[in-house]
Amino acid sequence: MKRKLIILSLTLALAMTLAGGATFALFTDQASNQERLITAGTVDIDSYRDGFDTIPGPMFYTTACEGATPTNPSFPGLKPTGPWVPGMTVVRSIIVYNQGSLDVVLDKVKAEVESDPANMASQMTVGIYKVMPKNNENGHPFFPVPGDDTMDQDLLDLTSSLLNPFIILTGHGFHVSGFQQALIEHFVDTNADLLWSGSLSELCREYQNLTEGVNMKSKPGLTKRGCLLAFVVHMDENAGNEYQGVESKFGFTLNATQKDNR
Repeated sequence: MKRKLIILSLTLALAMTLAGGATFALFTDQASNQERLITAGTVDIDSYRDGFDTIPGPMFYTTACEGATPTNPSFPGLKPTGPWVPGMTVVRSIIVYNQGSLDVVLDKVKAEVESDPANMASQMTVGIYKVMPKNNENGHPFFPVPGDDTMDQDLLDLTSSLLNPFIILTGHGFHVSGFQQALIEHFVDTNADLLWSGSLSELCREYQNLTEGVNMKSKPGLTKRGCLLAFVVHMDENAGNEYQGVESKFGFTLNATQKDNR
């Protein structure tokens, strides 16, 4: 019997956290009463779904209509997954930007449950990867700025162009843990570092720490910088008939914390 499953209109929300407290005091100067000004820095991150798709909008969606942009006018999504079936794996990517004035670290992830009447989360696993190019467009090795895991817009476009054909054209025969190997086998010239892997149920319960924080320096001048993240979602091949026709919705939340510059 064909097992139909409609799942995961995954929207992305971003939580922003300023780590630690700040103590403010008046400046004094015995020779002058000139005013002194203290301006607090900002933690501000934003994200866009990536991959030849209309943005903004959900990362995972079963139909083009479900993936439509929340704009006026609205545009349909370009990469619907179709109905989910047991054993299915789908890869989608997002770009996260640091728009604030402070260096930050992406350090935690969580899934928000919008609706899950049949506990679909128990049948899903999630892998989150940081994707970086091995070489730039001139063939030279790519080296990030020390302490910085982000890329400028040109490198983001280059890396996306390498990753997106893999996302669109390849099958869904690999599991979450095999994503990096799959990139190698399809000659995608990137490094994929696993940041977190586990069940969707775990993500729904509470924030999960990333195994490696993603350092994101503040935006230098007009240069737009960001990191490319790939989300790999897999449905258990042993999921039973009780999940046929079930609709569930989840949203991912990434947490950014001010980088400790002491």
